[in-house]
Amino acid sequence: MFMLVEPDLQGLREISTLVEEGRLRVIVDATFPVERAAEAHAMGETVRTTGKIVLTVGCWLFAGERSRPPGRRT
Repeated sequence: MFMLVEPDLQGLREISTLVEEGRLRVIVDATFPVERAAEAHAMGETVRTTGKIVLTVGCWLFAGERSRPPGRRT
């Protein structure tokens, strides 16, 4: 079954409250840097996981031009 859910402010606030109260936690099975996204995808396709597979993104994407590694244009 596939469901597409649109986030709404009230729902996000409720989720935030559950997290802050410790009533909702996310189980992370594996973490990969974004450069290894293909490997993370393969893990999700071939291995039964017990939690989420997380891609980490360097802070340079959000911190602005000065923080970007040399040669990166994204």
